[in-house]
Amino acid sequence: MAASAKPSRSAALLQIVRTLIDIGRQRLAAIRSQPGPEETRALGRAFGTFNAALIVARILRGLRIAAALEDRVIAIAPDLDTPPRARVRATSAPRAPRPPPKPKRSDAQDDDALLARLPTDREIAEMIRGRPIGAVLVDICADLGIGINHPLWHELRSLIFDHNATPEPMMLRTFQRIFDFRRAIEQGLPPDFVFHFESQQIGDTTGPPPLSLAA
Repeated sequence: MAASAKPSRSAALLQIVRTLIDIGRQRLAAIRSQPGPEETRALGRAFGTFNAALIVARILRGLRIAAALEDRVIAIAPDLDTPPRARVRATSAPRAPRPPPKPKRSDAQDDDALLARLPTDREIAEMIRGRPIGAVLVDICADLGIGINHPLWHELRSLIFDHNATPEPMMLRTFQRIFDFRRAIEQGLPPDFVFHFESQQIGDTTGPPPLSLAA
């Protein structure tokens, strides 16, 4: 039997982005179903927190970023699938300099802003505009609680490198979240491994309202 053809760069990207979207949806469903201690422990370790409101907000943002990246990949698929040499010739014209990156908020500042209000679709589009696809994948993984101990790690690592970024932030974030997970346990934040719900009002100006944990 002939070996199946290797997927194109754009097809491989779309497959992983859609897989990440499925994972995010599954994790939302798991949190809404009031998971048992073992699943709560696993999710708390992946996200570095047992605050269900924060986890839900991160996942909702991650799903929006993934949807925006999916649209971007579809739009530029012909360029992604062009052989490297032809791509260099086609893009040899000088490019306008990129604007300087905005100052990055600390994780605590980012969490506070996210709990106060989910970003709009326009803000999501601005967030990923001009950034390497690999760096956007890293952000999606952060919001969906996917680190270097996830089964997709090796595939993601390869794609991140292939699309002009480094997986180092994933590695550092994984270790930090494991540390935060252990500290939360030591402080007794998840008694009997049950999620707690601490939140400012999560505003959402586009799309359906945030999913209720009690639904």
